[in-house]
Amino acid sequence: MRAVLQTSGGELLFCGHHARDVEAKLRPMTAEWQDETDKLHEKPVYDDED
Repeated sequence: MRAVLQTSGGELLFCGHHARDVEAKLRPMTAEWQDETDKLHEKPVYDDED
């Protein structure tokens, strides 16, 4: 999880469960909230032609 702060443009990086712990307080202060934790549960796609 990546948060970009509005005031400074600084970036904060969190693992998923810590991001959820601070989201309610931190999100109003962010210009960007990038959460890609859903990708952790994606199934890989294999090419059967090999």
